[in-house]
Amino acid sequence: MLNNKTVETKPNTIYQTRHISVSLHQLQFFFKIFFMIEILPQTSDDLLAVCVSQKFTEDDVSLYRSLIKERIEKNGFARLYFEMIEFDGWEIKSFVENAVFDIKYGSQFGKVAMVGEKIWQEWAARLASPVKKEGIKYFDIKDRELALKWIKE
Repeated sequence: MLNNKTVETKPNTIYQTRHISVSLHQLQFFFKIFFMIEILPQTSDDLLAVCVSQKFTEDDVSLYRSLIKERIEKNGFARLYFEMIEFDGWEIKSFVENAVFDIKYGSQFGKVAMVGEKIWQEWAARLASPVKKEGIKYFDIKDRELALKWIKE
């Protein structure tokens, strides 16, 4: 039998019932295992901060789209910090889906910081920049902290 005792919320808990509690750390670990996209702790109300690696798959793009849409619906816009570590690009279908999404919702993006380690990533940022309302600012991975500071301003 369940008691009517109040459930005390633990710090950093993002989901909790009487029997289950999921922390942001646990959720991030889950995403690292099943997706090539990691939601970073800098994520906030209107800012989605992610780190992508390997290939960006259809599932990754679907998750990314839902997280961005959630922020746009709630705030009228979304800022994006997109970090690429050992990133090999997009699967063809996910590339097309992502491009269509960017064209459709680009006017509802605030600042966008792309952080990478390869020259083609800088070119990808330049190519995608015109469809974003405020464009995309590219940072080399060594300037990660500067990018995080800039996106939060």
